Amino acid sequence: VRPNAVGVRHPLLFLIETAAMSGLDSFRSAGSFLPDAFWTVWPVIEEILLFMLGGLLVFYLVPRSVSERRSANDLIPCSARDESQDKLDEGQGMEAFDKGEQFDSMDDQQFSVEVDSIRAMAKATIRLAPDSLSKEAASYLDQHSAKLNKTIIVEAWLEAIAEEDRPDLIVRFWKEAEQTLYPWMTPRAHETLLGAFAASGDQQLVISHMQSLRQQGLEPSAKAYSVIVRRFLCRKDPVAAKSWALEMGRRGYEVPQYALAQILKHFIEGRESAVFLTELRSVATLSSECIGLLTSECYKADDADAAAGLLRHAKAWNIPLSFACKDMMLKLFSRVNTSSGFEFFAQMLHEGIDVSQGLCGKLLSSCAESRNIALTEAIDSYLMSKVNSVSLTTFKTLMKVYACCGLYGRACDLYERLLAAGVETDTVMRGCVLRFATRCGRTNLRRDLSRLHDRQQEPRPVRTCSSLSAIREAGSQGDVPGAVLAFQNLQQSSSADVSALNCAIEACTTNGATDRAQLLVEESMLNCPPNRASYNALIKGFCEVANIRRAKQVLADMEAAGIVPDSVTYNCLLDGAVAASEFSIVWEVLADMERQGSCFDRYTLSIMMKAAKTARDHTNSKRALEMLDRPGVDPCEDCVLFNTVLDACFHFHDIRRLVRVLEKFRTSSLQPSAQTYGLLFKGFGMVSKIDECWRLWNEMLQRGFFPVSITLSCMMDALICNDAAASAESLFHEWKAKIAVNTVVYCTLIKGLASRGESVRALEIWKELKNTGLPMTIVAYTSIINAQARVGDMAKATELLRQMEEDGFRPNAITLSTIVKGYCVAGDIDSAFKVFNEMRKSSCSVDAILFNTLLDGCIRHSQHHLADELLANMDRYGVVPTSCTLTIIVKMWGRRRKLAMAFQAVRTLPAKYGFQMDARVFTCLIGTCMHNHDLDSAVEALGLMRSLPRSCGPNASTYSTLLAGLARHGRCRLAAGVIEEVISFCSEVSPPFDARDLNPDTLRRVFRAFAKFDLVEEIAEPLIVKLKTIGVDVDGLNWRPVTIGSSSPAWREDVAPWRRWPGQSFDGEAETASSSTRSTRDQRVES
Repeated sequence: VRPNAVGVRHPLLFLIETAAMSGLDSFRSAGSFLPDAFWTVWPVIEEILLFMLGGLLVFYLVPRSVSERRSANDLIPCSARDESQDKLDEGQGMEAFDKGEQFDSMDDQQFSVEVDSIRAMAKATIRLAPDSLSKEAASYLDQHSAKLNKTIIVEAWLEAIAEEDRPDLIVRFWKEAEQTLYPWMTPRAHETLLGAFAASGDQQLVISHMQSLRQQGLEPSAKAYSVIVRRFLCRKDPVAAKSWALEMGRRGYEVPQYALAQILKHFIEGRESAVFLTELRSVATLSSECIGLLTSECYKADDADAAAGLLRHAKAWNIPLSFACKDMMLKLFSRVNTSSGFEFFAQMLHEGIDVSQGLCGKLLSSCAESRNIALTEAIDSYLMSKVNSVSLTTFKTLMKVYACCGLYGRACDLYERLLAAGVETDTVMRGCVLRFATRCGRTNLRRDLSRLHDRQQEPRPVRTCSSLSAIREAGSQGDVPGAVLAFQNLQQSSSADVSALNCAIEACTTNGATDRAQLLVEESMLNCPPNRASYNALIKGFCEVANIRRAKQVLADMEAAGIVPDSVTYNCLLDGAVAASEFSIVWEVLADMERQGSCFDRYTLSIMMKAAKTARDHTNSKRALEMLDRPGVDPCEDCVLFNTVLDACFHFHDIRRLVRVLEKFRTSSLQPSAQTYGLLFKGFGMVSKIDECWRLWNEMLQRGFFPVSITLSCMMDALICNDAAASAESLFHEWKAKIAVNTVVYCTLIKGLASRGESVRALEIWKELKNTGLPMTIVAYTSIINAQARVGDMAKATELLRQMEEDGFRPNAITLSTIVKGYCVAGDIDSAFKVFNEMRKSSCSVDAILFNTLLDGCIRHSQHHLADELLANMDRYGVVPTSCTLTIIVKMWGRRRKLAMAFQAVRTLPAKYGFQMDARVFTCLIGTCMHNHDLDSAVEALGLMRSLPRSCGPNASTYSTLLAGLARHGRCRLAAGVIEEVISFCSEVSPPFDARDLNPDTLRRVFRAFAKFDLVEEIAEPLIVKLKTIGVDVDGLNWRPVTIGSSSPAWREDVAPWRRWPGQSFDGEAETASSSTRSTRDQRVES
């Protein structure tokens, strides 16, 4: 039975339903004797009976498998036929696709039904058997080649695939079935195919298909170009869309306005619209509505250049602009200090457009911020031409623009012109003009305004305002006596108040006359008592002249007067004390703050971080950093504070506090700024969390922050420091074409390549840097010289040094240290000393970096007599040793087996030269003692570290080194005592280091030593409980012994599979072995 023309219902199903309903109606009429309860549930029974009857009929009348259907025609895949049942009616789902031979005799309405069926079958094939799509289409066309309208069938297949939004599938389908389908392609099919190629993002496919069409004499239609542009826009690829839109215009087609608007909108957001507008001017035009829409986007993006480009485009094509568009353009031009605003305003006046006062007021407000004097003067002329109809408020706004631009003379001229035009001014304007006249030296106008104040008996606030202006003006000109005289005149007229006193104090302190300011405060105690702001201004003045003692005395006077200092008072005094390095006063002020109950705000914390960096004494720096350990201190309160804290942690390489600060950031709601992102990259790079760096990088891009050179440099440096130099190089090549890369970024990349030993590649990047025309720096030359010196290529390093001098750069100490280091790496100590001596002869100062490099090279190559000569002449060279120098000296005496000399250097050099020893000195000293098998001296070094005044104390690395040596030599009880000391230190409120930083391998060796000497219950178990309280994961160390075939202990991970002895399997279980093998194994375990 064929379906009807529209294919709404299969006749067989209609007959089935009619017969069933007739039978049920007869049963209902004959069943009147049944009770009412039965008829209550009868509708449910009726539905069930209909369902069962229909199922039986379908089971016996319809073929029970897809294979039976295919036996008639063998046209479509089984999976596609099954899927079509869910999408089509009974009439459309089967007959239209199976009866391909009837297509020629169908009318248009019937054929549309068959095409819909083919589309549905194609979609079903896409979802269930996409790999067989091209095969099924080709097979269908071949079997019915004589009776099918193949062009429409091909269109149906392509449109069905395109509607599924699978561009990759249509590309593959076309590549596989191109030979079969190409003869039956219509323009509509080509349009569909080109759109799919564009949706895949492959421009080469689009271009090649276009060329293929033109080779056959076919020109793509306007719709084809429109589809390509739209598809690229959907892929958010405006660059490709722009190129095809321009190509469409060059071919003589009209480019759709919506496409131009979307492309320009993207380029306006990226501030790259000027080039596109220039290219567009010769091939296409924009409508008035499109220009209005784009002007709105320019206004939102604050892009006056793009708006100017739109205006030029409209002028070139004589496109009329609406008043709303002109209004928005004029407001935008007023935000920038260019001539575009003046020219456009003049054009509007030339066209006879009447600009309202409200619009003039808004334009002037924007001109005040942008300092657009040209547009301001044009508006001035326009307003003066309508002076009688313009409000005084608009003229006040105009006067404000002149004042903001520092043109006080023009503001005074405007006032005189208003008077000449008969405009009535008010008290506020006259007060402002009085201040302007004072600043620009218009003495006559100032005198006239003062007389006008006296004649009209201006109220007291006005007189006070005028006197305040006079005091401020005198202070700005450095006239301290004039400012004091103006304040005294105000006192005599009984009009002086505390605001006038504060102005006079500020006028004195800004000019260094702090003693006169304090005298004013003392003289005004009775008539005009000072307030908190007065004392704060006085404290600030004394701090600016570095007289911190007097500032502290003012604080005491303030408290004696009954005025409670606030956080501003304390922060001002703290900042001054830190700048003057008066740290004794710093700690006194902090104690006063705690005593007064004044909380430490973000400004206090920022000042203390600054103090930590500037303090010369390590004790003060350490004490300042301990502010971060106070309860309730939140370094993530704002971006400025957070940046300051991160910078302090970087300066001291304080990883423990840095980790804690970064953890607080991850749980805070702080939104990083562009600068903060760079610091975060550096911070997470220092703690080796590259995944977090990448997460923040992606977050920065998603928030719309475009990376600048310093941000990119920080990210690359973080990758380089964590052995990801390849990723850093990839990132550099990805972004160097998108942002203005500076010399620092190139130097960072060269540093990364040098760390990998790729000196040749580093030289290529350096040549690229020179070709870019960027300014060369000493850092750039030093970086490339270091890359060559690290691999011992001193010939190339020397050549680069000569080029550096030819370019006018004098090598500094770091550059020469790099040369010396290169010679030391190559083992050429004589050449290193030659460079060193030439440096001394050229009057170039020898610093600790160069000295340390040369000393370390002598020690590494066992040139001890040269090292002794360097140390003997250290004072003559003018070298001030550092903690790094002392570390090298300790290492030297350790190699020469002279521990007494190493201890003597540690005791004497810091006291003699006044430097602070870091933990690396004592870590090296303890390691040297272990190397010389002197455990007692190692323990003595730990005690010396705690007792010396210029020592920062041990850290986790120091204790790990000592514990490793004690465990290796079996000194278990001494090792237990050291662990107890670590637990004691790390249990404090502000621990010196985090116990979790202890080397886990060292702890594993220590506890295995406990097990070896049967000290698990006595020592190991109690220590485990204590270590867990300070956060050390002892359970993860896997230190407990296991039995391998005997009672002897062993540890599985210490035995590699290729080194295991006979009788042990890879899972640790003992295998059958001979007694001799077991004996050998037991001996190895004991050893």
